[in-house]
Amino acid sequence: MGCSKNETPTPRPDAQEWPKPDPDPENQESNEPEDEIYFSYYSDPNESDLYNWTDRWIVIHNQDGELLDYRSFKKGDSLDFEGSLENSKHTNTLSITTLNYRPGKEGGNFHSLGTVTGIKKGTVWDWTDDIEPTITDPPNSAQYQIRITIHNIPNVQHFLISSQFDITSIAGSPFYQETNILEIGGARLQKDRDYLISVRDGNDEIKYLWFEVEDPTSNITLDYNDFQDYDYIIEIELPEYEGYNLGVGAKNKSHNYARFLDINREDDGNQVRSTAKLGYLDGYDTFQTYLYFDYDKDVRYSFYKYGGRPTNINVPPYPQFQAENNSIYNYNFTTNVEYYWNTSYWIYTDLEQDNTTRYSISGKSEGAPIIGTLPDQIQEKFPHLNLDNLEYEETALAIGENIDFKSDDRTSLFGFGTVTFSERLIFKNPDK
Repeated sequence: MGCSKNETPTPRPDAQEWPKPDPDPENQESNEPEDEIYFSYYSDPNESDLYNWTDRWIVIHNQDGELLDYRSFKKGDSLDFEGSLENSKHTNTLSITTLNYRPGKEGGNFHSLGTVTGIKKGTVWDWTDDIEPTITDPPNSAQYQIRITIHNIPNVQHFLISSQFDITSIAGSPFYQETNILEIGGARLQKDRDYLISVRDGNDEIKYLWFEVEDPTSNITLDYNDFQDYDYIIEIELPEYEGYNLGVGAKNKSHNYARFLDINREDDGNQVRSTAKLGYLDGYDTFQTYLYFDYDKDVRYSFYKYGGRPTNINVPPYPQFQAENNSIYNYNFTTNVEYYWNTSYWIYTDLEQDNTTRYSISGKSEGAPIIGTLPDQIQEKFPHLNLDNLEYEETALAIGENIDFKSDDRTSLFGFGTVTFSERLIFKNPDK
C-alpha cells in the first residue's frame, strides 16, 4: 500500500503503543512489595522495677499459630513490627505473647508469659504518664491510744474507723455483738484529724459519724442517736455464699489526696445475710467500689468500679463452668455465662530447683485458640520453661458492660493496665 507525502499511515489495529519511560525516577512505580506495620509495642519507660526483669521478649503468631516475628526489648523501647502486604493476606488476627524473665531468689528461674489472642492488625500497645497530680498528705503527728464508747446502739454487726491519711483503717471488727454499748479499745488516733466511724447495727442499718480527737488525754464517748444515714445506699441481694467482702473508698478531685477514705466496708462476719449494703456520701465525686463474693471455694464473683458510684450491683446466680483439655495448646471450656473476654492461668513450680513459670492466655474467642510454639532461640535461651508441665489454675470471664476492652489498643500507666470497671466470674481448678 502506498501513501502520498502528506498522508499519515494508518496503524494496524493490533499494533501496541508502548509508553515512553518517565525520566523522573520518583514517578516510576516500584515493583517491590509494599510493607505495613501490623503491630506496635511501646514499652513504658516509667514502668516500676518491682519485678526486676532481666530479659524481655515479644513473640507474634497469626491466628493459625504461624510465627511472624519475635524480638527482645528493654524498658522504654519502641517496637514496630512490619511485613509485606502480600505476605499478610493470610493473617486475619494476631496472637501477642510477652515473656519476662528474672533469676530466682535461690539461683533458679522465674518466667512470666502472657498470650493475648484475636488481636487486630494495626493494634498499638502504648503507655501514658497522664495522671492527675496528688496532694501530699499532711505530716503525721503523735498517736494516742484512745478508748471509744458508743451508747444507745441496737446491737452491732460491724464497725470501721478510718481516715483519709491512713494506709489502712484504724480499727474494724466483723462480728455480731448483742449490746447497747459498743466499746472500742486501743484505737491509735492523732489529734486534730478527721475520722469517720461507720456501723452496721443489729437492725441491718448502716450509719456513720465524723469525729476528731480534741483532747488526747481523754477517751471519746459517742451517742448512736447522733449517727447519720448515708446519702445513697446500694443494697445487693446475695445468693447462698461461703463468704464475701465489699467496700467503698472516696475522695475529691479538687483535693486529690493519694489515698481513698474508707467510708464503708463490710464482710460476712460469719453471719448469714440475704442483703449486703454499700453507703455513699454526697461530699465526694470519685469513688472506688469493690465486691468479692465467694459462692464456694472454687467459684467467685468480683466487681470493681472507679469513678462515679454504680447504680446497682447484681450478683449472678451460681454459674455453670467446665474446663476441658487443660494444656495451653488445646485448652477449652463450656459455660452458661455470657462474657466478652476470658483469661486462663497456668503455673509450674519446682521448689527444689527454684524454678517457676506462670502463663496466661486471654482473648475474645469462644473456641479454643491456636497457641503457636515459641521460637527455638527462646526455648534454648530459657531451658527451664517447662511449658509441657504447666498446671491449669483458673479461668476468669469478664461479664457485664465492656468498658476497658472495646478496642485491642492498650495503654499502660507505670507498666500496669488502666482499669476503670471490671466485673468477673472466676472459676478455680477444683482438682488443684
